[in-house]
Amino acid sequence: MRNVAGITLVVLAGCVPRAGISAGQTAPLTAFAAPPVVSTGPNAACAPFGAAQKSEALATYGKKPPQLTKDTGDVDTLADAYGHGLDASPDVAMAQLLQYPVDVRVLERVERKYGAFMCAEREAIDGPGEMERELKAATQAMQAFRGDIERRAGTARNELSEKLGSAESLMKGYRAKSVSVDAKKRSLLGDSASDVRESLRGAEVVLRALEITRGPDAADTVRARAEVEATRATLNRMNDEIATVNLPIAPAPNEAYFGGDRAAIKAAVKADWKTRYPAETVVGVYLTGTKWTHKSGSYFRDRDSRIVQFDNSFLPVTVAVKSSDKSADVFTYDIRKDHLEANALKTDYAATREKTSKVLLKKLH
Repeated sequence: MRNVAGITLVVLAGCVPRAGISAGQTAPLTAFAAPPVVSTGPNAACAPFGAAQKSEALATYGKKPPQLTKDTGDVDTLADAYGHGLDASPDVAMAQLLQYPVDVRVLERVERKYGAFMCAEREAIDGPGEMERELKAATQAMQAFRGDIERRAGTARNELSEKLGSAESLMKGYRAKSVSVDAKKRSLLGDSASDVRESLRGAEVVLRALEITRGPDAADTVRARAEVEATRATLNRMNDEIATVNLPIAPAPNEAYFGGDRAAIKAAVKADWKTRYPAETVVGVYLTGTKWTHKSGSYFRDRDSRIVQFDNSFLPVTVAVKSSDKSADVFTYDIRKDHLEANALKTDYAATREKTSKVLLKKLH
């Protein structure tokens, strides 16, 4: 834990934001760790920077180059973004919690890049410069935001009970009334305007706050995560029962590919699905493409600055996943054959699966 211009800053390390409200949305964050921040306030904090280093920094940034202006603006934006605390809207609050560790990294980068310059500027004008002032404001805002997260975690027990209970009660009401759900918005959990979804999302925000403040493996966090997932499963089951009321009688997907590797493809899809989505039960795999589509070429990969060759063939696949005692969700994606790896079957495209419809289990073959 370090001190930035008199403000204690605690940093969240390592977070991979995810979208949607499916299981996995509440993937745990790692613990807070100390940032490599240099305090620009007390003169002693500037001691690590020698006169030559400060002189060079002042010469580089003293004329306000475009990059300094941009970075100063980025820090100012953070002060505004977190200045109002954790938002009342569950969706906005979740986005804030996911973005928070990323934005703390922005502050770290700015501190490292402009530490010597801020010290030199302080000496030159006998007071903090614009970057230091903006940095202090952003740090204060983000520290206050951290306080909001702590308070939310402190009331987690009662809030989780209230929000999860509300979501389940609302869904029971919909089911009892046999609510008609428009075909385009069949899933109440997926409709952003749904009060059921809002309650569940609020519970996920509380869980995220616990993961941040108590740690992902703390007893309170583990118990809360289990409660959220159990309620999600119950809501999905009831939602599926509602949707089935208006479910059209849909035929099973048609098989269209009968190549010699047909059995191997289906086996690969089933094995991958079990690994990727262990809570789901596959009740059918259908090769709906008539033939493989070949694509080859090359592209420049930014992360390691090199040209990458590719040579693949793709075949459309449909997977039916049991969603209730009466119906299954139907997903489509492409399975890939990598010709650069001895025609190895790759199922990585299943990560971008698309739910296309529902079918009655009795219609599957």
